[in-house]
This record gives sequence, structure tokens and C-alpha cells, in this order.
Amino acid sequence: MKINMKMTVCLLNSLLLAIVVMGVCQAQENAASVRPLERLENVRLYDTRLKGATKDGPNLTFNLRTDLVWLASDVVQGLSKDEVESRIKSPDDVLSGFRFATESEISTYLSSLGVPVPSEKAESDKAGETYFLVKQEKFIRNHDPQIQSEHNIENNLTFDTQTGTNWLNVSVTLNHSINDIRARLLDPKDELHAYRYPTQEEIGGLLEHYELPASVGEVEGKAPASSLMNDLCSQQDRNQFGPAFVAMWPASETLGQNKQIYVDLEKETSHVSQSGMDVDKAFGFIGNFLVRK
Repeated sequence: MKINMKMTVCLLNSLLLAIVVMGVCQAQENAASVRPLERLENVRLYDTRLKGATKDGPNLTFNLRTDLVWLASDVVQGLSKDEVESRIKSPDDVLSGFRFATESEISTYLSSLGVPVPSEKAESDKAGETYFLVKQEKFIRNHDPQIQSEHNIENNLTFDTQTGTNWLNVSVTLNHSINDIRARLLDPKDELHAYRYPTQEEIGGLLEHYELPASVGEVEGKAPASSLMNDLCSQQDRNQFGPAFVAMWPASETLGQNKQIYVDLEKETSHVSQSGMDVDKAFGFIGNFLVRK
């Protein structure tokens, strides 16, 4: 039996190419499964409620090594330890939820920043000392100063510390049709150009946090729905909506279908529905879920 050397070489080359392609695909799959934030050591955030010596700018840092959100020290600059503790214990204070970091946490954090670890303890009873305050939450309030809106939005983003995703306050997209939003997302000069519609998986993770369904159906419970409204809807629009809140996202481009979540605080129910898209109609009570990294 004669062997065609030319054909053999071709087959071997094809086999080698297939192995390389499979390897690349596997590497891409592995990369996709890695937590998105692993390439970022620190993520700077801006909570407009936290006022300090620093004028309008980042005042929080999410540190991946410690999995903690760190408060900029100038926010509590000039306060004594007792004053800081008093504010932390007050449920209505913006410092509620924070705590003093441990020495081990401080060491790890400063190491990630390339800053020498101080020899003295971080906590002090003397006013004017530096305090390291931290908190650990899935969602942190954030703000994008590039977003201009007629709505009274104190923090227009909600940052997910597990995925590195920023959720835009739905009030920003009220009174805009789907086609209008899509055109703005594609326009490099538009403030929404950095944003996109979320994936179904991202929507599921968001609503799961608030104990709300991502699939079509209804759930009872006022507290989860109220929390969603507080985090993703401006105070002005919460007053305008009254007990109702509606936000939507594309469910199927092929079928021209979208999903929307409707929150009714009076009946203490929430439900997700799916319907055809009216891509050219704008609503004053329906916003869009948009995200960016």
C-alpha cells in the first residue's frame, strides 16, 4: 500500500491546527470563568454622599486582595475615634456599615498599593489621626460625573463588587425609546457610549440579590422591591412613580421581545413579564437596565 506523503503532511498539519484551535478555545473559556476583577487590584469609586477634604472625586477604593471597600481617610479627617465610632453606630449616617480595619487588613491593603506599613497602630484617640475604615457589601453606591440628567440623582451607579459591573440608575433612561437608547450606546460622543444592555446572567445576579425573579413570574415581599427602587431609581422619580417601578431589558432580539420588572409597593408584589418591543415609544415611567465595567 503506497502512502501519499503530500496528503500525509496535509493531514498532520490539519490535525496540528485543530489542536491549536482547541487549546485557544479552552484558554478563552478558562479566562471567561475567571472573576472579571482579578486583573484590577484596586477600583476607585465615588459616593457623592461622603464629603471630605477632597473635592468631587473618588472617595472609596474596592481592594481585590482584601475584598473590602476602603474609605478615603480625608472623609473623617479631624474627627476623634469616639466621633467616628458614634457616626458608624448611627443608622442614618453615611458612615453606617463601616468599621475600623484590622492591622492585618491594613497591612495587606497598603502592600497592594505599594505603601510602607506604618509601625504605629492605625486607630488613635487623638483627633486628626488617620483612620482606616472598611465595609464589605455586594453592591456599593458609585457616581459617573459624565452622566448629565434632569433627574435628581445623588449616585447614578451601583457597583457590583463580585463582577466589577456598574449598573446605571434607571432614571437616566426614562422618556427614551429603545431605538433612542441603542443609538446613544453606539454614538462615541454620547455619555452613554461606555454602557450596554446587560446579559441575562447579569440580570439574574442583580435581581437575585434583591430576592426578585429574573424569570417570568411573581414574588411577594415589599422589602426587596423597595431596596431595588432605592438603589436604582432617583428620589425624584420614586416620588413620581409612587408605589410603582418598571425597568426593562432586551430578552430576545430575534423575536423582538423584552422583559420588564414591575414593582408594586402597595400590593407588596413584584413580577417579571415578557412582551414585544415597541422600539420607538418612550415612557416616563419605564427605564432601561444599562451596565458598564
